[in-house]
Amino acid sequence: MREGPGPLCLACAELDHLVFLGRGDAALTRRAKAASKLSAVVIRFSRPRKRYERQGLLVEEQALKKAEAECLGDAEVRARRKARDAERRADQDEALARSMADLARRRLNQPRTLPSRPAESGIFSLCSTN
Repeated sequence: MREGPGPLCLACAELDHLVFLGRGDAALTRRAKAASKLSAVVIRFSRPRKRYERQGLLVEEQALKKAEAECLGDAEVRARRKARDAERRADQDEALARSMADLARRRLNQPRTLPSRPAESGIFSLCSTN
């Protein structure tokens, strides 16, 4: 933790009773943070990317246990929803690909908007030298 002139350890910041929850599971993270009275975001500076990156959260242990139990309770429902959403997105992707292909075919089959020989089309008819 950074406060004042430099970083502090967890004990000095009075956050040593919190447990680390790594990034990766959005549902667990949301639920643990909501159930915890105190939470802190853990970040690390990435030198190659030259920015801070989120590593996870510090949350209270009982909040983490409660969130894990809730996630286990509805894991099957979330898995079914995830599969259903993936199928819906695949259908949408196919529909988009079909519509783009149709548009490309229509544009290829349209007559050219610019004439291939400008002199025959009368473009230069306003010029006095023609």
